[in-house]
Amino acid sequence: MNAYLFDSLDRVREITENWMRSYNEWRPHSSLGGLPPTVYREMLTADVPYYYELLKKKQEKLKEQKKDLMQKLLTGEVRVKI
Repeated sequence: MNAYLFDSLDRVREITENWMRSYNEWRPHSSLGGLPPTVYREMLTADVPYYYELLKKKQEKLKEQKKDLMQKLLTGEVRVKI
């Protein structure tokens, strides 16, 4: 929000609502196994075995991505700007 100059209170509400929707419905959360909160909530109330397997696959994929990134960092293939 620091990057915005707001024209009105309605604009503040609109941007805040869009951010909250993105944060809760689309953005993956590492504490929820890489799932957005809305998907995680559905998982808890639905067919648990199906979602459990889905979550395990997602966690395995994230582990592989992390491993690949670490390898690229160690070999210098990828650099981090600080």
